[in-house]
Order: sequence, then structure tokens, then C-alpha cells
Amino acid sequence: MQQINVRVNEYYGDDLIPLEFPDGWNVNTVEMACQNAPPMTNDEIRGALDNTLGASNITEQARGKRGRIVVTCDDLSRPTPAGRVFPFIIEQLHEAGISDSQIFILGSFGSHHPMNLDAFVRKLGDEAVARYDCVNHNPFHNSRTWDGRAVGRRCW
Repeated sequence: MQQINVRVNEYYGDDLIPLEFPDGWNVNTVEMACQNAPPMTNDEIRGALDNTLGASNITEQARGKRGRIVVTCDDLSRPTPAGRVFPFIIEQLHEAGISDSQIFILGSFGSHHPMNLDAFVRKLGDEAVARYDCVNHNPFHNSRTWDGRAVGRRCW
């Protein structure tokens, strides 16, 4: 048997689990191109947000906006470093004149299980959750069945 270790549970302990395959199988391990790259520095993150492709940066897009501003994130099933990038997004929103009371976080993960506050903390950090409203997307709210009946209920 061939054994390959697969990384799982990034937000719950970063474990490796062994997977076994028959010896006759041709098994290849493919990793992302950036697998061994160092994490981006603060200046690199700011530079990436300042120099977006095909659109103005967040500061320019948000300048003069009224009402609520939605910052979205994925759930814990995705290994994106949302908590690492979130403060820089907020920094740009503040530069545009957006107040904290205008900002809320929308967990957008389709039909995955909703996140509780602990999951939002793991994804975005204590400060973000303490400072901003965190709301789950609900794919069933304001949805209709095939025959036109309303389904679902408000997310918390």
C-alpha cells in the first residue's frame, strides 16, 4: 500500500491524516505553486489591495458611499487567510470615510452550515467579531420552491 498524508482541520489543529492507496495505482501529489512561499508581508497585502486589476481599489469604490457596507468571507472549510487580510480591507474603508457602524460581515458560503461566533472568530479574529456585526448568508431566505411557495427563514 502507498500512503500519502493529507493536511486537514486548518482551523481546528492542522492535522495530517494518512490515506492509503493500492500499490498498483499511479498516485501523484500536486501542490499549489505557492506552497513553499513565505506569507505576504503587510506592505505586500496593502500593495495588492491598492493595485487591483480591472477596478478601482476599495478606498476609491467606497468613497462617499452611504448605508451599510458588506465585507464577505468564506467559511472554515476554505483555507483562505481572511483574518490576515480583513484589517487591510477595513483600513481602506476607513480611508474612504466609512465608519465602523456602516460595516458588517457576511459569511457567504452557499448551502454550507452557518457559522457560529466561534467560527467567525477563527476565520476573522476576536477584534473583527467584537467590532462588527457578523451575519450568515441564508440561501433559503426570500427563496421560492418550484411551485412558487416561499421557503426558509431569516439568518441570525
